[in-house]
Amino acid sequence: MEKVAIKASFQAISKLNCAAYLSQYSDVTVKLPDCPELIQCLAITIKARYPWVSTTIILLFVIVKVAQAVTAKRIRYKEFENVKFPNIFVTVLMGSGFGKDKIINDLDTLVFTEFRNWCYKEFKKFKNRKANETNQETKSSEQQELREMVLEITDGTKEGLTSDAELFSQIGIGSLFIEHSEFWNFLANSTLDQKQLYYQFYHAYDSKIISKCTQGKPRKRNIEDVPVNLLLSSDPSLFECNLKEAFNTDLKTGFIRRLLLGYQAVKEPYAIETDAKKSRLAKDKYGVNLKILGEHFFEIFKKIELNAIYTLTDEAYDEVLYPYIISLQKLESEEENPLLAIEIPSRELKVIRLSAIYACINHPCEFVILPKDVKQAIDTVEMISIDLCKFLKIEQNLESNCESLLEFFIAHQGKEFTTTDLKQNYFSTSGLSKREFNKSFKALIESISLIATSRGYILNETPAGNSGAKYALIPIKSEALSDGIQELEDLI
Repeated sequence: MEKVAIKASFQAISKLNCAAYLSQYSDVTVKLPDCPELIQCLAITIKARYPWVSTTIILLFVIVKVAQAVTAKRIRYKEFENVKFPNIFVTVLMGSGFGKDKIINDLDTLVFTEFRNWCYKEFKKFKNRKANETNQETKSSEQQELREMVLEITDGTKEGLTSDAELFSQIGIGSLFIEHSEFWNFLANSTLDQKQLYYQFYHAYDSKIISKCTQGKPRKRNIEDVPVNLLLSSDPSLFECNLKEAFNTDLKTGFIRRLLLGYQAVKEPYAIETDAKKSRLAKDKYGVNLKILGEHFFEIFKKIELNAIYTLTDEAYDEVLYPYIISLQKLESEEENPLLAIEIPSRELKVIRLSAIYACINHPCEFVILPKDVKQAIDTVEMISIDLCKFLKIEQNLESNCESLLEFFIAHQGKEFTTTDLKQNYFSTSGLSKREFNKSFKALIESISLIATSRGYILNETPAGNSGAKYALIPIKSEALSDGIQELEDLI
């Protein structure tokens, strides 16, 4: 991985030249993977505007939106006899108020404006063709039934997703982009329809949209000719208690393994600009520079041939990909964390898909995946994988912290401790710093309560003051069974 020095720019450039562009940024050092120049410039520009957001998460936003645009040309990759869409699935775990929605909006409105206009123009042409194909008698009903094209699906049902896929299949261009904020909270409290939509995502990774089956009507064919990209996000604090088990289960069953995961619990330190004029000029120039990068991207996009197939070359496989596969096998055998060991082999497919996206950006008119494309994809995937390692490590540490705090309560059975007591005087019993303890207090209490119940205790919570509480660990009393009632062991 290389380090690139950056500084917020105040001079727009008329034409993208990566070296010249990066020379405008000289104060802040950011670690970036080896990746296409356009993606590097986009990540740096956004990082200068949102310095508190991790570079990995910014990179993920850029990659998944680039994938949305590139796969709209229905490009595919070929590895031996496998010919598939290079779908990219991303999940971002970051705190509320970090600016996720603003970054995505900046990309849509400033960088990918021309791409989005292209999609809408192609859809308009499709509607006109459909109208011309019908006679005057059926024309109005055909137009009325035609579904509107939506570039981002933010909510809905399995049936709605199928209908959107059917439309994209008919148009012949475009890609499904599923975006869901607070997705993991939705998963914990989902309806039956929402769960069915979630299970559809498993198949969508391989561009298979399972058809809907209406009672009394024949089942339609599954849709397998539309690329699907996905961006799920959530607050990481939700995983500190009730969603942890669901996350780990999904990691084992396969869905989480397919995701490129970004994790950021706290904002990165940054200097606040106190000069109003400098701040205003920086924001103005940020928009100008993103538009310049957007123009450069659209020039690349126009060169990408519809339905092009990018073939992995023998050199790329022999010299880069296969040695990487061997290194993953070794890494998996040495990994002590069982969840991480499950994820490691999945990086191979992530690299192959990302290398196809990078090939489109690096050389859109050459329908091959070169060693350089694979090297860049490996560097990117390995950098992103660090976030999953950090996230799983924090989850393991939290378990240990819960155990330590529960032991403290067991040693003081029946004694009440107020919220203030625990946060001010007893935080060290958990093995956490005061700041970390206060931040995770609610999650720790919820987890301890669940563990305590399974071990024959109740963590009793009573109100104390306006917003506080008192906590006391009480053993669950076992009562003698009435005559004639069998013990559970005897029943078993």
